[in-house]
Amino acid sequence: MNRSILYLIFILPFLTACPASQRTNPVEKVKANHFNFTDPELRAYKGIEFKLSQLFEDSYYTEYVIKNDALTKSIPEMNIHFSIEEFDEMDIDTYRFLRDKKGDEVEIVHDFYISSRLQTLIEGRKSIKRKLSSKVGFKGYLQNIDGGLGDDESTWSSYFVGSVLIDGKVYIFQMIGRKDVMYNFYDDFLKILESIEK
Repeated sequence: MNRSILYLIFILPFLTACPASQRTNPVEKVKANHFNFTDPELRAYKGIEFKLSQLFEDSYYTEYVIKNDALTKSIPEMNIHFSIEEFDEMDIDTYRFLRDKKGDEVEIVHDFYISSRLQTLIEGRKSIKRKLSSKVGFKGYLQNIDGGLGDDESTWSSYFVGSVLIDGKVYIFQMIGRKDVMYNFYDDFLKILESIEK
């Protein structure tokens, strides 16, 4: 009996340290922030830095990336995924050969990536490819894909894809989520790209 009481006294601080009622669900935080991600913090990947919301946590779900060493994050409660991949000179030369295409490095990788993404979908539509805003500070392109595994658009996902050329390497930034909610986060994706530093 005394052991049980001592055990309870020992674990009580751990049980009450962070009660569920005091934790804020990411969905509630985003809603309270006018459907924008909160608490941006500096993150790093292969020589570059960028700001990404603290709501994103490490993710080991990598079905939507090409490179094995991609950085993958997610907000599980919202089913939103984020990734960055680096493509070096060898990758660029390979994609140029495979597509038999001329053009600059970033456009070759960007077009290959968009084409690869579309091939994973049964139904899909891509937006017009646009050059990145001068606010980003690096050359690159921006494009969106909406699609899914059937013609029921209510089940489709949206894929925001931004390609950035930095020191001869191309970085692909990607954010994925349900199509019906992702339009809320397009400006957040742009802010991530605008925050990139080397």
